Amino acid sequence: MITVGLDIGTTKVVVIVGEKHANGTLRIIGLGQSPSTGVDKGAIQNITKTTDAIRAAVTMAEQSSGYKINRVTVGIAGQYIRSTRQTEYITRSDVNDVIRQEDLDALTAKAASLPISENETILHILTQEYRVDYQGGILEPIGMAGRRLEATFHIVIGQIAPLQNIKRCVE
Repeated sequence: MITVGLDIGTTKVVVIVGEKHANGTLRIIGLGQSPSTGVDKGAIQNITKTTDAIRAAVTMAEQSSGYKINRVTVGIAGQYIRSTRQTEYITRSDVNDVIRQEDLDALTAKAASLPISENETILHILTQEYRVDYQGGILEPIGMAGRRLEATFHIVIGQIAPLQNIKRCVE
């Protein structure tokens, strides 16, 4: 399987093409790099210059890998990204009923209801750990019994306008 990463930085734009193997290893098969003059502190300042830098890096990566790039995973960072930690819990009605995926989904949905500014969006909700009836350190609670199911989440939040600018440049 081919996977492509794109990093839009303040000084350079880098595209890396990798071939992922069944055993989980990744072999780099292509690389493209171009100067970045349209970005400052991780934020797009000039759409045209950033788009041109992305095109140049993609072209180089395609040439070095022999692979036509049509999909990338974009790394985002900068002053418009923040994260927070959130703990949520649900109380289950039957202590003997085992924990199911639906219970985990309910916890994640509660975390997603975190109040944020109207100019922000939640990018990722990453579960750090679960607790069942106050027993912590649980990574996979499905199949366990318990009344109180709790989780601590790492929530990544981004400002919508800068994210849209990145999307526009990449597309």
